[in-house]
Amino acid sequence: MKNKTMAGVISILALALVINACLVQAETEIAGVKVGNWVKYGISKTNNPRTWYPGMEEARWVLVNVTQVDEQYISINETIDGKNSTSTSFDIVNYEETSFRYIILPNLNVGDKVIRIPVEFNDDKWRVADLNITNAFTKTYRDVSREVVSIVYNWTVEEPGLGTINNTLEMTWDRETGFMLERIATAKYPDSQFESSMFVLTVVGTNMWSMPPIGPIVLVTSFICMLFVAVAVVKKRKGRSDKQ
Repeated sequence: MKNKTMAGVISILALALVINACLVQAETEIAGVKVGNWVKYGISKTNNPRTWYPGMEEARWVLVNVTQVDEQYISINETIDGKNSTSTSFDIVNYEETSFRYIILPNLNVGDKVIRIPVEFNDDKWRVADLNITNAFTKTYRDVSREVVSIVYNWTVEEPGLGTINNTLEMTWDRETGFMLERIATAKYPDSQFESSMFVLTVVGTNMWSMPPIGPIVLVTSFICMLFVAVAVVKKRKGRSDKQ
């Protein structure tokens, strides 16, 4: 009897281990990212600061690190380098982040819900809009092609002195990992003399796949060009000396 009881206990423990292993595997599959993954973004912005993201007015780049992964949430650390550098940690609870949405679920398809953003309407009231994946395609970032999914959302507001403002938000994520690769916000002013404004974050580096470095290539290329120019100048001067 004791042997049967012991065998039953062992069976239960074995089943618990199997269930736990399945949960760990499911958690990894749901998340798409793991602790230590990071993405660095370059920033470009033009004209009217209306499209500039708060806190990034003077920023040069943004670094996002994954610090914890759970089946309910992901913790990340966002470092903004600029005039006043900041470092902030926050959780993406149940994958419901604010409008920036650095990480979404992996392997989403067109039509899948992905983000909720606050939007200002013509009655001066703010409402939450649920957005779904609108596109799935392949895009190249610094010579690396990735399968991506994206949303494109357009809305219009009216403001005194500016008239109609046509806003567009486009966000692109890596389909395999769910990490954001690009965010483009634009505002156009068809009723005024203001030029269109834009704020762009684009991936420039990550440890999740290989990307060619920026600095060394540029430096080596510049050095080679300068070397060719110097050689050409020397040859030209030598040719003139020989003629004389």
